[in-house]
Order: sequence, then structure tokens, then C-alpha cells
Amino acid sequence: MDLQSYKGYLRYADVALRLYRSKESMLAYGCAFQNTDEPKVKSYCLKQMAQCSRFSEWGCVFTGDEMKNIPSDLLSHIVAPWNTELRTAVTDFDLSPTLSLPSKEALFLYSDMQPPFQKLPRFFRWLVPFQFAIMSTPRDGHDISLLNSPHLRIRHVLTLTEEEPLPRAWFTGTGIKHTHLPIPNEHPPTIEQMDLIMRLFEDDALPLLVHCGGGKGRAGTVAACYLVAYGFRKPDGDSRQPVMSANEAIAALRAIRPGSIETSQQEAFVLKWCSAIWKRQHVVPPLLPEPLPTPLSVEGELNAENDLFVLVGLPGSGKSWFSKAILARHSKGWLHISQDESGSRAISETEIGRRPLGRVILDRCNTSAADRRNWLRLAAWAKSPVCVWFDYDRDLCISRAQNRPDHPTLPPGGRVRNAMDQMEKAFVKPSLQEGFKAVVTIRSIAASQEFVLRLSPAVKLYKYPRTPHLLNLGAATDDDLVGDSSVGAASGHVVITEKVLPNNEIPPLIL
Repeated sequence: MDLQSYKGYLRYADVALRLYRSKESMLAYGCAFQNTDEPKVKSYCLKQMAQCSRFSEWGCVFTGDEMKNIPSDLLSHIVAPWNTELRTAVTDFDLSPTLSLPSKEALFLYSDMQPPFQKLPRFFRWLVPFQFAIMSTPRDGHDISLLNSPHLRIRHVLTLTEEEPLPRAWFTGTGIKHTHLPIPNEHPPTIEQMDLIMRLFEDDALPLLVHCGGGKGRAGTVAACYLVAYGFRKPDGDSRQPVMSANEAIAALRAIRPGSIETSQQEAFVLKWCSAIWKRQHVVPPLLPEPLPTPLSVEGELNAENDLFVLVGLPGSGKSWFSKAILARHSKGWLHISQDESGSRAISETEIGRRPLGRVILDRCNTSAADRRNWLRLAAWAKSPVCVWFDYDRDLCISRAQNRPDHPTLPPGGRVRNAMDQMEKAFVKPSLQEGFKAVVTIRSIAASQEFVLRLSPAVKLYKYPRTPHLLNLGAATDDDLVGDSSVGAASGHVVITEKVLPNNEIPPLIL
């Protein structure tokens, strides 16, 4: 069989389809698609691939039987990664899948490793091919490397388990983003958490893979909500009403992923999510715009003697971003005290009571004057404290706080609104009379960045030492250094290398 042209692949695919070998047929049609420029042939290949998808998962994802049935001498000819054109064409299908696989069915991905078929985490499936995938928890960094393979090319992993997020080391060097949005087991997300998840589909980092513990309950709830919003199509950010009812979405999901959505709470949430879309006439409500750039406002005296910076502001006002930006520029010169991170006010009080080696940032809301006075009393060592007030509109703070996936104490939802009500009720505008040497007011991201730079040491620039050129071949400029070619001249050949190629191959020019 001639597999050097698209016609050979077409013949192979047609024969395999008639023999009910859907995986071979799909992959061969994919090869034919990628080896022709004829629109009619491409259209035919896509139509036949859709037929194959009724019995086989998209791409180089194999069941155990499919893996065994493909002749080894033909395998290498049909497992080339699909190019962007083919993946996009498949994604654009408005196709409701019918392939149903039980959660215990092992799936394997073809790879360049040994053995060539690597087992995927349990219950891996494409919900929308090359846009949205679901599975159980990755077992180790090797699983992440499989997701990064050219056959899957997952670009973003969303973890819904309440335990610790997946280790950062698993993602190092993969180009895959990781978001941790903890949801208690057997519970649904909040509406605000679901909004945050849907915004991830507006990102360029697709395909997105969502996982929980087993890939059924929390991940299944997210999948059903996606189906309510978009069906089995790629996301449409302009969509204003549901595509499916809650019952239709749950039934469609369970038809292809048996056991999905494990509790009545999760079922009820899908209905609530559908209702929310109808009421607000948006799948994803628009975010509030950020304020225009404004200058930093300073009352009192800022100088090098300032030793304690008490942050004040509602949840979502930007206090933690400011703290992290300061620490990123000069971590050794600062002590960061955060009640959210320590998990205890008592621990924070103990920390601030000790005389520090450097400057201190107290990162908490501190909205009441009495609270601020108490912290200043505990920090008896502070000679020149500064209050940094993040003065933002309540609605903007709520919008920001509802879009923080892994905040340690305020997950998106009702707790954010309750905390906002409590903090706003207790708020008293800070003043110098409280004992501060200065009150700095921040009303924009630009002002926050300005203050970060003001408190940070200047960035040192290290200039790479200049070395003279051995020869001037005509491209040297006036400020280039050129060695004296008359010194140490010897007979023989001079090899000039233009650049180093990907495999360290150096194309020499011999004179």
C-alpha cells in the first residue's frame, strides 16, 4: 500500500473503516488531510473522521484493544501529530459525541518514549476535541509530560481537589499553566467559581484540562455547566443564553462519561448555573474596568527611616499584589506578615512583636482605626510607621476578589460578599493622628507600581564584557573592537562560523 501520498492514506482509511477498525481509519484520514491541498478531499476526510469518532477517541489516544489491533509495520505511518489546521477543523465540528467509555477503561497515548504506548490517568476524555479535556488527578510529573505531548498539547491544567495543588516542579519547562481552584469533595463550585472557570476558556492557553479526584463529581459538574453554556462546541464569549437545559446537559454528559456528577447538590448546581445565565443574559459576566492611572498620594513624610508599612483596604484591593511585588524585588530586606498565609492572628501578633532585621509589611485589611492602633502598639519597635491605603470602589474589589482562584481564606462566592460587608462596615479612613508618619493613598495599579519602585532598590545592570573580533569581514561598526590581524599571523585555514544550528551543527566557511 502506497503511503507516500494522500491517496494511499485514503485507501488505507476506507478499508480500515469497512473493517470497523475506527482508530486506524481516523488516523489514516488525518494523514490524508495533512498530505493534500484539495478542499474536497479535506472535507471528505473530516466527514469520515467524524464517523470514526463515534467509536474511538480523537487523535492518538488508544484503548487497549485499539493498541493491540494496529499492525506494527503500519503504526509509525499514521501516528504523526496533527497539525494546527487539522486540530482547528476538528474543533470546529458541531458534533455531539456518542462514544461511551467506563471510568475503569484504560486509555493509552502514543509517544516517543519506551514503551511507545503510555497509560493516561483514569477517565481521560475530550469533551470538546483539542479545547476541553477531563480526567482524574495526575499521578506524577510523567503524567504532565504526557499532557504536554504533541498529540494532546494541553496548555492549562485546572485542579479542583481541595488538597495541596499539584507540585510546581511537575510543570517546570512544560509551558503548561496550572490553576488551583479548591472545591470540597462531593460539592459543586459556587456561581462565582464557575464564572472564573469559564473565563479560563477566554484565555489563549487552550486546550484546558480539568481534573478532580476521580474525574466524575467536581470535574463532571464543571463539564455539565460547560455543556449548558456552549454544548459540545468550542467556547463563545459572546453567548448570552444557554445552549442546553440542565437536564439535557447532565444526560448528555452521563451518556459518554457514566457516573458523572455524583451528588444531588452537584445536580442542583447545574440547574442553578443555567438559571443564572438566563437571568443575567451572559454566560460570563463582563469584568469591571480598572481605574485610569492616577499618581501616588502622600500625606506626611516618606523617607528611608520608614520601618513598618501597615496596609489598609478591602479584600481584593491589591494589598497582596503589592506585597509580592516588593518581595520579588528585595526579599531579604523585608519581613512580610500576612494573617491569610499564617492562618492565625496570634501568629501574626507574635511576628510583629519581635524586632525585625529589616522593614516590615503588615498585609491584612486593617479597616478599623482601633485595629490599626492595636497593631502599632504591638510593634513598639517601629519608629516611623506608614499607612498604605488602597482606596478602591467596593464593587471593583468584589469583582477582583471573586476572580482569585486559590485565596487561602476567601474562595469566590458568598464568603467574599460577607467579608466585604463586614470590612466596609468597620472601615474608618486612616489618618496621621493614629500615629503614622505618613499615609500613602493608592487608587490605581499605576500608583501601586510607582510605590513599589519607590520602596525598591535600583535595579543593577550588568553589561556583558566586550571581546574583540578576530577579523573584520566588513560588518564591523565604529564601536566594535577588532583585533590586530597582523599579530601572530600564521599560515593555514581560518574557519568562520555564522551561527549554531538546532542540533549544534555549525556550518563552517573555510578560507
